[in-house]
Amino acid sequence: MANNLCHNPGMNRRLILLRHAKSSWSEGGDDHDRSLNKRGKRDAPRVGLELELRGWRPDFVVCSTARRTRKTWKRMAGATDGWDAIDAVVVPSLYHGSLGDLRAHAAAWSPKHTTVMAIGHNPGWEAAVQLLCGEPHIFTTCNAALLIGAGDTWESALQQPWRLEALIRPRELPELDG
Repeated sequence: MANNLCHNPGMNRRLILLRHAKSSWSEGGDDHDRSLNKRGKRDAPRVGLELELRGWRPDFVVCSTARRTRKTWKRMAGATDGWDAIDAVVVPSLYHGSLGDLRAHAAAWSPKHTTVMAIGHNPGWEAAVQLLCGEPHIFTTCNAALLIGAGDTWESALQQPWRLEALIRPRELPELDG
C-alpha cells in the first residue's frame, strides 16, 4: 500500500532522487568513466528545466563520482538559470550507492537545506524510492523522483516515510527548441 501522507514531525523536506542521464558504451574504458550519449545530453537539461518549472530548485546537490552523474549535473546546471551557483558535492559512496549510503551522508547536510537532489544509479535509487514511499517504480535513465518528507534534520527525515509527489520521465517532456 502506498504511503500517501507524511505524519512525521519536523521541517518539511524535499528530496529529488535523480538517476543519471543515458550513458555511452562506445568509448570503452570502465563503467565509472562512461560519459553521456546523445540522448543523455539532450535529456539532462530537459529534466532540469522541468524541475525548475515545477518549483523544485535544489539548494544542495550530492552526486556520485561517476563521470555520467557529474555530466548529468553539469548539463542540468548549465541549462537552468542560476543552478550553476548551487552547492554540489561529489560523494564516492553514491557510486552504485543505496538508501543506506544516502542516509549515512545525510548527517553532513545542513538542516537549512529544504530541497536536496541526489544524483546516482540503479538499482540503488529505484530501491530507495520503494523503501521511502512503500511502492515500486521503474526508474529509467534521467528519471527524477520528487519526494516529500519531514524531519528536524536530513538524517532523521530519511528514517521516516516519504510521499512521492511526482516522477519525471524525459520521454514524457516536450522537446526543447534549438
